[in-house]
Amino acid sequence: MKKKLLYGLIFCVGLLLPTMSAHALRPYEMINRKECEKIELATAKVDGSLEKVECFEDYNTAKIKMYEIKDNDDLVIIENGVVIDTKYGIIDYDQDFTNASTKYVRIYKNKDDKAASYMTYIRTASGYYADDAVLLDYDYATKRAKIKVAGVVGWIDKYDNTAVLYDIVPYVWTKSLQFYSVTQDRIIHNFPKNIYGQGGKTSLALDLKPSMLEVGKKAPSFTLLDQNGKKHSLKDYLGKKVVLYFYPKDNT
Repeated sequence: MKKKLLYGLIFCVGLLLPTMSAHALRPYEMINRKECEKIELATAKVDGSLEKVECFEDYNTAKIKMYEIKDNDDLVIIENGVVIDTKYGIIDYDQDFTNASTKYVRIYKNKDDKAASYMTYIRTASGYYADDAVLLDYDYATKRAKIKVAGVVGWIDKYDNTAVLYDIVPYVWTKSLQFYSVTQDRIIHNFPKNIYGQGGKTSLALDLKPSMLEVGKKAPSFTLLDQNGKKHSLKDYLGKKVVLYFYPKDNT
């Protein structure tokens, strides 16, 4: 089964999820990594470390090898001390916000597009909340990454003049989830301040809590499909505690 997108939305009435943390090797911390002369294929560990797998003369050969290894989903490709591709990963595009000429992400339909982007997407200054997207592909020649964000698929630039616009991060290094919580009168959307789970979270009050969420009030009837397409109705769980967990399905 493919790894599920870690950035899901958890809805759990009355339950606050703890913020998780780990110290992943940020790109600037790997700048002196010299395990290989040119291209390194490595395994990203859950503790933030890296373990060399093999050295290569070029990126394309390393990428072929990365996908030939079927029993390791945490492989990354490193060049000059920076992760430039990963088998399963996300884009962290809140890099160098201050020096970039624009405060949003330009998304192009094709990796070679030179014309104006067909869409822009908001991003924020680092430390406010995590700006991320699913990594679908990477083009070594243009240094553009193919992403999916808010239902849109396209390519984004690596550089804006001298500003670095994104990092590529393996899934195993992401440690925080966005989630909703409910106070006495409000629904709160909680954002991690960065995808590494460091620095806590930012909270945004969305709206007044619906009356159906009052503690002690009978929940409305519902029937939902699970990940296997099986129907579940609230009436089937009378006398039991029920938690609803929503997450984006692969390739949706």
